[in-house]
Amino acid sequence: MLGALHFVVAASHALFDIGSTSLLLAHLGPEALPQVYIGGALLLITAGFFVLPVIDRWDRVRLFTFTLFFFAAALAALHNLGPRAPDVVYRGLYLLCYLMKGLIFLQFWLIAGEVCDLRQAKRIFPILLGFSLAGGLTASAAASLLPRWVSTETLLLTAAILLAAGWLPTHLVARHYRDRLQRPAVPGRFRVREIWSQLRSDLRISLSSSLLRNLSISALLFALLAQILDFLLGKAASLQFTDAQGIVNPESLTSFYAALNGGVLGTGALLQFLVANRLISSVGVTRGQITGSIAFLVGFGSIAITLVVTGKGLGTTFFVTVLAARAMQKVLRISIYRSSIDLIFNPIPAERRGRAKAFKETVIDPVGVLLGGVFLIVGGLFDLKVLILTSLALSAVFLFFSLRLKSDYLENLVNVLREKSRYRFAFPSSLQRPGKGAAEPRGRMVSDLERALGADEVTVRLLAVEVAAELREPAAAPLLVRRFREEPDSKVRATMVVALGKLLGRKIDSMDALEPSLADHDPRVRASGIQALAQIGITESASLVAPFVNDPESRIRANAAVASSRLNMEQGADEAREILLDMYDSGDEVRQLSALFGLGEIGDDKSVQVLGDAVKDGRSTVRRRAMLGLAQAGRREAIDMLLQCLEEGDGATRHLAARALQSCGEAAVDPLIVALWGANVEVRQFVTTTLGQIGTPRARQALIHILSLEAEEAYYDLVRLEKLSQLPQTPGLALLADSLAQRVEQAKQNALEVLRLTFGDRKGMRLILSNLIHPEPYVRSSAIEALEVRVDQSVLGGVQPLFEHSNLQVTAEHGGSLYQLPSKDPIQVLYNLASDRSRWIRACALFALGEAGGQDALPLLERRVNDPYELVRLNAIEALGRLAGSSTMSLLERIRNKEEGRPRQYAEEAI
Repeated sequence: MLGALHFVVAASHALFDIGSTSLLLAHLGPEALPQVYIGGALLLITAGFFVLPVIDRWDRVRLFTFTLFFFAAALAALHNLGPRAPDVVYRGLYLLCYLMKGLIFLQFWLIAGEVCDLRQAKRIFPILLGFSLAGGLTASAAASLLPRWVSTETLLLTAAILLAAGWLPTHLVARHYRDRLQRPAVPGRFRVREIWSQLRSDLRISLSSSLLRNLSISALLFALLAQILDFLLGKAASLQFTDAQGIVNPESLTSFYAALNGGVLGTGALLQFLVANRLISSVGVTRGQITGSIAFLVGFGSIAITLVVTGKGLGTTFFVTVLAARAMQKVLRISIYRSSIDLIFNPIPAERRGRAKAFKETVIDPVGVLLGGVFLIVGGLFDLKVLILTSLALSAVFLFFSLRLKSDYLENLVNVLREKSRYRFAFPSSLQRPGKGAAEPRGRMVSDLERALGADEVTVRLLAVEVAAELREPAAAPLLVRRFREEPDSKVRATMVVALGKLLGRKIDSMDALEPSLADHDPRVRASGIQALAQIGITESASLVAPFVNDPESRIRANAAVASSRLNMEQGADEAREILLDMYDSGDEVRQLSALFGLGEIGDDKSVQVLGDAVKDGRSTVRRRAMLGLAQAGRREAIDMLLQCLEEGDGATRHLAARALQSCGEAAVDPLIVALWGANVEVRQFVTTTLGQIGTPRARQALIHILSLEAEEAYYDLVRLEKLSQLPQTPGLALLADSLAQRVEQAKQNALEVLRLTFGDRKGMRLILSNLIHPEPYVRSSAIEALEVRVDQSVLGGVQPLFEHSNLQVTAEHGGSLYQLPSKDPIQVLYNLASDRSRWIRACALFALGEAGGQDALPLLERRVNDPYELVRLNAIEALGRLAGSSTMSLLERIRNKEEGRPRQYAEEAI
């Protein structure tokens, strides 16, 4: 409906523009052009003083309808009065055409902006422009042929009829999208004196940010330079179509301008449909508008060269050069440049966007035209070469302001997100955090720690010691050594010793600092002292640890054995391992935990094998220490065991395995990359977090590849959801669909985590990423647009549409433009899901298959009976009971005879 409306409006304007320009040049000559430029600009500015306040007060659809009928009536009344008063009527028609262009197209785009959000506008606005180009092209083609049979005045009457016909699509848009177009009424009556205050407000809005200031200056220069080119073309065309008697044929000018308009619109339409969208998407919105300034630079440069070569003659060569320059500028303006400018306005907050755009159309652009007219009148006093060179310099200034728009555009997007975000309280301002080189002074940190250690509360002192250990600030070590003897609580003393083990370096005086802990009356402190001595790794401390190997306290004895094995590893690794194995076989849990820690320190084949067996222990504490021991070993075999825990374990096991892999550092990056491509979406969540916490360049580079993986699999799941909706809906299918939808959400969360880990340190990215899941579509669209500006789209992997729509089917359609998605029968999708990598999805699919499947599902069900996941096996047995006949009795009887527990019960029920 918007496209049909734009088609009609553009066709009527094309006929109006061609007819009024031809009549003016034919009867009054090109010298009248600067005069009507100034008059049209003043008329539009004056009308804008009254129209802009009305736009906010009136219903936009009603105002637009009134504007259509007003210009249709005026055009119908004036179209045949030219011979009676040519100076007034022909100038009046030109002024009326200019006013119509400023008001009607402004109101159309405001209506379109209300109907579409930012991301919709990015795709739909270029299509609407295509309808506009098609309408102008159709009218131009008709105008180039009809002057053979009808007069130019008749074309003007046709334009009036088309304007009146624009009421129908306007009415349809209003009826279907009234909820979006309804705007709160402005209180109070309309007063003329409010115009000036409103004008000042609009001026402040247009200068309120660097983006709007640059847009205003760019619009001013564009309008000025366009009028200069238009004047040069009118001057050259009137000379070209003047006969020997000095008479200009208006029909010839009409055909010429119609053919020019048709050629420009046709080429512009091709660029719009084939190039504009892709170019703007690839080079960015703010790079598309640079084409306007480049067109002026090339155009005026070519004209200047032509004047120099031809000796300032205004013959055919000059006409062709000016024609080419004007055509190139108009083609780029109506396609790439206009699309980019409209999109640059869209992220501006709604309360300012409409007014800023209206002020540009009704004030800034006319001021540019006005300056263009004044410039041409003043330039007529000088040589034509001076006019061209000055225009070339202004084109360079225009290019300068165009190049500055990118940073301003991104800053504006981030500001919009900051104003609209409902989550901004979760992200402190960057101004409140110290900069990269502004670390907190060491003396202040130590003095804060000293005050905390002097607190009366034990929990405060304990927390202070733990924080000091985590910060690993060596300057805190002397303070902990000094406070150790004064600390009354044994738990705090033990924590202090553990912290000293992290803070002290490999120095002999470190032994002196830790030696008092070995004489402490509390066993926990002595055990922590032994552990700290092992941690700093000074071989001379082995003599201090040795007496505790046979200590009656089991914890001290275990820690001493581990410390001895670590400190004397080079002298006797085999002997140390045997001691640790004896400790592990003792059955005492405390000794086993210490032994596993020591085996991780040794890390040879036999130690890794024992640790791998311990991972399968039924006790969670033993499993946890075994995983940490595997991480200490750091061998590829140990890392593979941890990956197996990550892929096959439950939630707690996966968390612990991820932490252990993180401590392996760079050695775990390659195995984790391999695991990515074979893991399901839940495992990829842990792999992503682990790679991000490892934080090396290779780990971060590996994260980039996850984006396309998550996007592609999410789009596959969305297509599967759409296919499953075509099957008869059963409780099993509902459960499967819900599980697939949750997997899509998990893929979005994984992609968001990758973006945070990879690009989160860039300016404004935390705010941008937090709003990708914002509930308001406008904020979400702004965040996606800001992400595309901030990050090269080639590395985003096509994940942006996943965050765009809440409608899963619409999101899947976007995925079809990025990936080759499957198109299979719904029941075949169900069969495929029964073999999915996720054991839960397999179980859900088999449950649904038992309700919706047929006889052809039996081979699949028979294979799933041997699945490693019990719930899959149980659902396969149940489905066999529902779908199969006597042919599966032998299989079910074999399961009943060999299995115990629930498999046997399910087999009996199936039989």
